[in-house]
Amino acid sequence: MSSYQTFTDVELADLFKTGDRTAFTVIYQRYWKKIFIIACKRIGDAHVAEEIVQEIFLNFWRKRHSFVITTGFQNYFAIAVKFEILDLMRKKANADAYEKEMASSFSEADDSTLRDIDLME
Repeated sequence: MSSYQTFTDVELADLFKTGDRTAFTVIYQRYWKKIFIIACKRIGDAHVAEEIVQEIFLNFWRKRHSFVITTGFQNYFAIAVKFEILDLMRKKANADAYEKEMASSFSEADDSTLRDIDLME
């Protein structure tokens, strides 16, 4: 593994594309902290940033056979962080909207039931 440490991003990418786990490990060790810091600064929550990093590397491994490096891992991971955060924000907005809609529906139904009971009394 020590020889892998001297490989360039392009060399590591070529090995990674073939499923080389050592190449993946070296890429992970080289970039996880940088990705974590970027995510943490943008999100402001270390636990969520950890999940983002984990998701990025999980997707990275899943797509290894079709992976093509164009500008280097630094740019690739910076863009991956951006899109993971946008996806997270979209999911949160959808969940908040759904929760608000459910709360609104529940309170309307609740009010009508109370009015019916009051009317019956």
